[in-house]
Amino acid sequence: MFLKSKPGTISEVDITHPILMQQFNSKITKGSPSEASFSTRKALLALGILPLEIHSTQPIENMRKPEDLPPNLPAEATPDHDSDHRTAIRWPFEQVSQGNITRGFCSAITNCLQAYINPQADFANAEFCRTIEETVLRPLEEERKFLVDGPNA
Repeated sequence: MFLKSKPGTISEVDITHPILMQQFNSKITKGSPSEASFSTRKALLALGILPLEIHSTQPIENMRKPEDLPPNLPAEATPDHDSDHRTAIRWPFEQVSQGNITRGFCSAITNCLQAYINPQADFANAEFCRTIEETVLRPLEEERKFLVDGPNA
């Protein structure tokens, strides 16, 4: 989805204004840092999965392999966050080894997945948020600028 159409055209979009939205449950019990941390960590996992899904053009559910699932998972059970994490870790390794992923996407995915396992991940921490901006958002923005404006911009 793009924020606005390219000026003067009907069917083309202005790729300099992409908009991606993800809603997260903001109900966090006061006085419960572990719940706040888990909520932040789930958001980081989802943030890492988003560029993975965009790059691969398929949902993470379609990328899962049996080894990504917990052992002895009953047929009626649904995969958990750790299943998504295992899939999201495996996929970039495969893409890098094949030369099929750009530095910006790889950086965004990898840094989100690393933050997911960080027990001190906290969006209320300004330094943590700055680190996410630098390691996740900035590489994607630089890559977008290069693709849209060219190497000399």
